[in-house]
Amino acid sequence: MTQAVAAGTKAVPDSRRAATSPGQEGDLVVRGLVRQYPGGAGVAGIDLTVAKGEMISLLGASGCGKTTTLRCLAGIDTPTGGEIWIGGQAVWSATAGINLPPERRNIGMVFQSYALWPHMTALENVMFPLRARKITGKEARERARKMLELVGLGAMADRSPDRLSGGQQQRVALARAMVYHPKLLLFDEPLSNLDAELRETVRQDIRRTQRELGITALYVTHDRTEAMALSDRLIVMAEGRFVQAGTPAELLARPASPFVASLLGSANLVRGEVADAADGLVTVVAAGARFTGRAAGTLPTGAAAVVSIRPTALRLGVPGEGAPVEANRGRIRDWYPTGPEFEYVIEAGDPGGPVLKALSHADFGLTKGDEVMFWYDPQTATCFGQAS
Repeated sequence: MTQAVAAGTKAVPDSRRAATSPGQEGDLVVRGLVRQYPGGAGVAGIDLTVAKGEMISLLGASGCGKTTTLRCLAGIDTPTGGEIWIGGQAVWSATAGINLPPERRNIGMVFQSYALWPHMTALENVMFPLRARKITGKEARERARKMLELVGLGAMADRSPDRLSGGQQQRVALARAMVYHPKLLLFDEPLSNLDAELRETVRQDIRRTQRELGITALYVTHDRTEAMALSDRLIVMAEGRFVQAGTPAELLARPASPFVASLLGSANLVRGEVADAADGLVTVVAAGARFTGRAAGTLPTGAAAVVSIRPTALRLGVPGEGAPVEANRGRIRDWYPTGPEFEYVIEAGDPGGPVLKALSHADFGLTKGDEVMFWYDPQTATCFGQAS
């Protein structure tokens, strides 16, 4: 029944046929969203509520379903089942036969490609969606100029896109998407075409502008730095499902699985055997080294387990120079500067033991083959069962 309705759904003039409204739960409400493809990949029944003015990021690897979710919200792709509400209005319902076209969903969208009209100035590009909504003349020009000023491009209003840098073009695209104050702003990996310095600058512009205007936003990315810097909440996706949701700090501190820990922080995942457990902490032995972390579930002695440790949590020292008693011994396999930090690659415990990465602002003067001591606060690490 659901598939038949979805396939034959037509746009309707209002939402009178919609199922019971979720009311004022949020500017975006998604219930049981499904998008099936012949090959099986897609979205497998997700629920989501985004409050007014909140910014949510969907984070995951290619093929996890994040872009499919965004396309369904935008009306570019047609779901197989479920319901979508934007600004209190049903825009998609498989059971009620509602499928509003993109232009009637009151959304703004910022693409990976800037998608600016090359024959128009920056100001004219920003005015374009206003004209499409029958807002013309002085009002459209003033609104567009104010938006360009908000993104720092007021002095470049008369420039054509080919006279703007990549970062400036993306800010024009941002201004164009926001100028009519949509209920929902969608970002489809908008910074992937920019270099590292520009990404940071435009990222700050996006967050500042979204907050100032109070527009509800959903941001799709595979870049964890973007997701954590921009989001009030972020959602990790895998295989078409939500794996874990929360604030960036919550997910970093309490990852639900080794997968989430690795995705968010390039975590060191140490596999070994549980040696003991007490007071909510579990100690795992691997290659003669002992690794302790907070227990994510019940882990009996002798069970296989994985300890997740963030590279930034590791502390390093030279043997014999004040390392704490719980410190482990290892050897430097490699090291190199990564900008403001040094990355050390350490082989822990006995030869052939687990390999860890540690990030430090300090240059310890160590070279390949040197012995090193390393330790960390066990409360910053998490211990999972092997099947997690």
